[in-house]
Amino acid sequence: RAMVRINRACGHPGPDLCLSGNFRLGWEALTKARASTAANFSAFMINVVIRSLLAAALAMPYRWRVPFVGWVASHVVAPVAGYRRRIRQNLHYTFPDMAAADIDRIVRRVPNNMGRVMIEIFSGDEFVDRIRNIPMHGAGVKRRRICDQ
Repeated sequence: RAMVRINRACGHPGPDLCLSGNFRLGWEALTKARASTAANFSAFMINVVIRSLLAAALAMPYRWRVPFVGWVASHVVAPVAGYRRRIRQNLHYTFPDMAAADIDRIVRRVPNNMGRVMIEIFSGDEFVDRIRNIPMHGAGVKRRRICDQ
């Protein structure tokens, strides 16, 4: 049983809540906790939206799921989350002379690719089944089947 007492013996200048003498929750922490309630609710709602999107996508056939989540990431998530602006800024820093058309193309494609990769990770066995017989190629890669078991 935790005993709660309000006093100044906890070492803080203001009134404190001391629980069992070991756990100290100062007045400042209480006010910060109240202020962060809105942020916690916002994070909770974002979590609900993301989980709902994932559940809806995972209910779709794989061939529709991947492009759907890519489209949502590119046309909904990226503008709302500010990813487009961040991508543009990073391209400006790394390639200041890049043509505007190329920047626009990359700004659209990066979030789409991010969404596709994310849903492929959540797709598990369906993803493995799809790539099982795709041949690997390129420098330094022996020709063999992916996911040999």
